[in-house]
Parts: sequence; C-alpha cells; structure tokens
Amino acid sequence: MNVQFSSYGNWVKPIPHVLASFGVDGHALLNSLGLSNHKEGERLPVEKTAEAWRLAAQLSGQPSIGIHAAKAIHPASWGALGHAVLSCENLHHAISLLLKYPAFISDSIRIEAYEDDETFTLETFPVSKQLPGVESLEFGMATGFQLLNAIFPTQLRLKSLSLTRTEHCEASSYQQFYQCEDIFFGESSAKQVFYRNDIYLPLPFANADLTEHHEKLVQQQLQQQGFHLGENTFLDQVTIRLRQQLRSGQINQSKIAEELNISSRHMQRKLKALDTSFSTLVDDIRKQSTAELLKTGRKSLTDIAHQLGFSDHSNFTRAFKRWHGCTPTQFLDSTRPR
Repeated sequence: MNVQFSSYGNWVKPIPHVLASFGVDGHALLNSLGLSNHKEGERLPVEKTAEAWRLAAQLSGQPSIGIHAAKAIHPASWGALGHAVLSCENLHHAISLLLKYPAFISDSIRIEAYEDDETFTLETFPVSKQLPGVESLEFGMATGFQLLNAIFPTQLRLKSLSLTRTEHCEASSYQQFYQCEDIFFGESSAKQVFYRNDIYLPLPFANADLTEHHEKLVQQQLQQQGFHLGENTFLDQVTIRLRQQLRSGQINQSKIAEELNISSRHMQRKLKALDTSFSTLVDDIRKQSTAELLKTGRKSLTDIAHQLGFSDHSNFTRAFKRWHGCTPTQFLDSTRPR
C-alpha cells in the first residue's frame, strides 16, 4: 500500500514572495503544480511541496532558497501552533510543543530531541531520500529556528548544523542565518545543535493559559483534517521517550510510564491495544538505530552496544544477527567500498 504523506498548506505560501526578490514569478510556479488555490489550513501532498521548493531553488539559482524564505516567517505563519509557542516558558517547552504535533508540520519526517551537559540537539530524519525533499526540509528547519528565535530575548545561535544535501553549496548563507561556523553537508540526518543554556533560559512572555488555549485550537484543526490524536499520539510519545533513553544507554519502562502519568501496567495495556508491546518497540528501535549508528562510522561496536542498552557485546551481536542475518563486522564489511 502506498502511503500518502502531506504537509501543512502554508509550507508553500512563502514561495511567491521569496522568488519575487529574484525576479521569478512564484505564483506561476505554484499554479503549474496545482498549488495556487489551496484553502487556508488545507494539507498538501508532500510530493508537490517537495517539487515546489526544488523548482524554486532551480529558478532562483539559490540552492539555499529555504534560508532566504524563512527570514520572512513570523509566529503567525504557523497558525495556532505559532501562537501557542509565543507564550511558552522556555525554548524546551516550545520545542516539546512542536514535537507533540509532528503531523501539523509534516508526516514525512521524524524528529528526535536529546541533550547532554552542554548541548541540545534536534535531529530530523527524512522519510526517504526523495521526500520531503532537501530544499523543503531545509525550509522547515529554518522556519522552526526562526520561530524559536522570535521568542528568544537575544539572537539565537547554533553550535553546529548538519544537512543531508550532497551537492556543493556555499556555507555562508547557513552560517549567517544560524549564527554558527560549523556546517556539515552530506549527512544521513539533519541536526540542529543548540547551546543547552539557551534552551532552558526563562522567557519573558510566558503564559500557560494562552498556550493551553491555542494548543486546543491546534488539536481541533488536526482532528478536522482527519488526524486522530488519541492512541497514535500516545504511541509517538512512548517512542520518542524510548529513543531518548536509548541514547543514554538506560531503558526504564517505569520512568516512561511516570512521564506519561500512567502506570506501567496501564501503558502495556494501551500498547497491546495498538498491537504492539514495550519490548517490541525496544527491539524495533534498536534494530533501526543500530544500522544508522554503524553507517556513521563514528562509534565503536562496544560503544554502540552500550548506547543501545545491551549488557555486553555478545548480547548485541546475537541481536544483530537476528535482525540482519550477519554479524556487525560482516555488515560493515558489506557496506565498505571495494
């Protein structure tokens, strides 16, 4: 069965404005793709939004077109979700709110958040090499950064930025926009690495009542568009927390249940109703994460085993053979160029 991914309709709204600054008719571009007359709040096929941003970059001669377009974005561009973010207590609260409703942005990406003593990282995984498209993905990342920058009391800056684009592109546009020097291209995932102190800095216009009010509007809008927020959101939240735990090498089912304000037994019942279990989720995420970590080549097998919560290297090797039909060493040998 083919899965139809979609993006928030406002995803292509900035294209005419940004292309006009390069002498290009953006309205004609959208019209050629059948995107010029969509209704406010309507969701668009992600294949169309990806093509729109790819053509925008091509016609303007600006590979980093998403950066140029994001400069004109303000919180109202995000609708009710943007207004909810405006009154968050800190950037961590704002990011948590954005991650709570990934479908509001696009269902063609997966975003994970994790932190250490000095940094806070947002890592974005595209659903495929084709979708949501390099230009569209970079626009989304830049608009998210612009939204956070709008509520931050000073200029927000990144420690580093990793992007998935493989073709040559000048780093200066990204360095200026994100206020950071370290830009990496050709990565398997996109990463925005923030300074942790910035993420937890109290914001001057925090208002819990306003955030709650606008969050309810977001929920209403998604439900009207056919997104069910109940059980699916629950599964997403368990998965997100489990991935965060795996990064620290510690898996604690009770802690995740506590964070969701339910008992471990209740969490297991809810997962069973979704035809899965906590142990199945752990196994699936370990399998996916192992391949991703091995391909980066940045960690030893022992470090990967520890990060994924295995008690020793032999247990990790047995699990890997069950997942992939070979040992980790054999897997690495098969991926190396000959």
